[in-house]
Amino acid sequence: PVQPLSRDRLLILNRSIDQGEVKFVDGTVLGGPLEEALITTDGKTIYRIDGGIPVMLEAESILASQVPGW
Repeated sequence: PVQPLSRDRLLILNRSIDQGEVKFVDGTVLGGPLEEALITTDGKTIYRIDGGIPVMLEAESILASQVPGW
């Protein structure tokens, strides 16, 4: 199960993305900030939302453990 990522956590995630510190599971560096995201209820995996559509592909998921201070 997933839930919306809070605005506070989205800001923290986007700061890390801006610094080039965040990669998708497949190793690709995220190219820019996210407008919205979902996070699993265990807090381990983040999925981006593009244009209102959740992208639930495992290879394009983000491990929350990459985000410093999370």
